[in-house]
Amino acid sequence: MGFIDVPREGGAEGEMMWDHSKCEGNGHQSFCCPMNLIVQPRCTWRGYNDGRCNGRCEYDETEVGSLSVGCKKGHQKACCFGIEGIEAYSSCIWTSDTTHPNRNCAAAGEQARCTPSYSSFVFASSLGFGGEDKCLRGARSYCCHGNVPSEFHNCKWTYNYNEKGVCEQYCPFGHIKLGMLTIPECERRGGFAAYCCAGQPNPSPTPIPQRPTPSYYSYSGPPIPSSTVKPGPVWDFKLVLDHYIDNRGWSAAGCALEILPVIEYDFDFDDDTESLKARSEPKAADTMESIANVSTTATKESTCVRAFLAIGDFIMHLVDTQKGPTNQIEQDMSTVYDQDMGIYGKGVKIDSMRYYIHTHQNRNPRAIIDNMLRDPLGFSANAELEKNICRGLPQESAQVLGNALILNETISTPSQPASNSTESLHRRTIYNTVNVTPLMGYDYLRRPSLGDILVGVLAGHLSRGPSRFFWYGGNHGLNPAGPCLETVYWIGLVF
Repeated sequence: MGFIDVPREGGAEGEMMWDHSKCEGNGHQSFCCPMNLIVQPRCTWRGYNDGRCNGRCEYDETEVGSLSVGCKKGHQKACCFGIEGIEAYSSCIWTSDTTHPNRNCAAAGEQARCTPSYSSFVFASSLGFGGEDKCLRGARSYCCHGNVPSEFHNCKWTYNYNEKGVCEQYCPFGHIKLGMLTIPECERRGGFAAYCCAGQPNPSPTPIPQRPTPSYYSYSGPPIPSSTVKPGPVWDFKLVLDHYIDNRGWSAAGCALEILPVIEYDFDFDDDTESLKARSEPKAADTMESIANVSTTATKESTCVRAFLAIGDFIMHLVDTQKGPTNQIEQDMSTVYDQDMGIYGKGVKIDSMRYYIHTHQNRNPRAIIDNMLRDPLGFSANAELEKNICRGLPQESAQVLGNALILNETISTPSQPASNSTESLHRRTIYNTVNVTPLMGYDYLRRPSLGDILVGVLAGHLSRGPSRFFWYGGNHGLNPAGPCLETVYWIGLVF
């Protein structure tokens, strides 16, 4: 499982939840969440107040960090809204024996007491998460309600000297950094130690794929000495696939999501076959070549990108033919893909991808594949949910689920398409995925998803009102022009 940077809500374009204050002018720290979350938390810095910082999170937010940059006094707090990814933080708070301005957090040489409601002690630090004003006496305590979350177990103070002898406060891969502290070992050249938690169980190292037996790639003769074994295309593909699965989203391995290419694939709509095809659809020979070109001697970044493209080529080749594998090698590769990618769910397997692409004919197939490779777990969950919702709808309704557009031969295309000004009604647009947003019920713009609405319809919580067809000009979006069905549903029962 990989991690991704959490965007700063209300910040500049592309700004994440960064903190460079303790990095000695070299880089920054990032607040990250698991990339497989269906709904990522929404986070921001609070309490700047023109430099007179007084960080406080809103009542429905959770504190996950602190920052003193730009503060003449006090500190800002990193506050997140949501559930997934920050559950552990939401059950814990910082305690201090006094709120006096001189920051006497506890008696000299001691730590603050936990409260009756938050009675489980995790650790103590005079800097808290790291951005607070240092306690002049004693230390703050991080305490939790009930049992200490599993994520905050197996913890220890860690520091690493850089080439200048300065203590760098970073944690090993797979660990959570909870706080920072100045310790005697770091007093000479400066720097901080970090409180790092491995969690329960400890994070296991990235597994190294075992070399296959000769029979794996269809050799049935006597055993061959390992020094003379020449891996075949199936094993090449497995290495490429495992490399991507093991490292996707892991910045230290050169496979951060932001380095993956975002390609604007050209596509055509074929009126005769009602199908979308990428103009540069890969052939079998090209697919094998792209897999073979993923070299382990290349840079980490280029290896990751090549693996991403090679896997995409392979899936595109199989789903575009609608016939599946055309030979034994492709069949074996397809089996390997389904076995390895199957950890993310049924929705990413070859047959499911073929079904999804051919039921979303107004979307570019290669773009669908690329989106799946970026977030296979989320894609699989949404695809399976959509399939289940479709089973509960009338056939004519199920056909509109791709992007809530209907491609209907009985509606003639006007010779001079009208302006699509009638569809620029942003206040009634919805989050047009079939994903049902868990627990929260809306996305970061507080819009219900198409899945939320359909589930409400099936459950009888929404009553159907008027409907109409109108022509969508496609001037303000990525969807092609075409007829659009607009349906009104009332909230609650209508008598």
